[in-house]
Amino acid sequence: FDKMVAPQVVCPGWVRWWLFISGFVVLWDAGYLLLRPHSMPGGSLHPIWKPYALYAKVDLIYGDERWKAGDRFGEAQALCNLFEVSMQFLSLAMLRNGARGTRAGGVVVALLTQAFTFWKTILYWLYDILGGFAHTGHNDPFNLYIVYMLPNSLWIIIPGIVVAMLGRRISAALAGGRAADKLASKAL
Repeated sequence: FDKMVAPQVVCPGWVRWWLFISGFVVLWDAGYLLLRPHSMPGGSLHPIWKPYALYAKVDLIYGDERWKAGDRFGEAQALCNLFEVSMQFLSLAMLRNGARGTRAGGVVVALLTQAFTFWKTILYWLYDILGGFAHTGHNDPFNLYIVYMLPNSLWIIIPGIVVAMLGRRISAALAGGRAADKLASKAL
């Protein structure tokens, strides 16, 4: 095993930017959910989250009524977001500062965080769909498609692309590594 070298796997720049920017967007979102009622309209912290005044009317999980009723699915999702974002930032640190093996591990962590994001968003949508659209069924087509579905679909589409792309890159690097290991073992 001492001759084994971590395979070279490259994480594209646009993926790194996605991890960085989406991480801060998700932190902002988690902050809104975890700091309620202070982050809601009328709360002392609401100016930081002004756009949520509209969004909370479109997606009732974010709204006052569900929060007062004790529905804490939003908070549970926000806590998952904090774990997910911490892993995203860890992957960025590994990609930036690590030796070859650490960078390869950073690509694996990036893939995992995007798989988390993809499936968490699917779960979020299924929660609403299987609940009879209790959180979004009241919307007119504009609010449903433009305010809710369009921005939220980004958290399925982009992570899905990242998972597929990084998965192929990791697989190819491992396949190349196996071929190199076979050559090295023949040389011994």
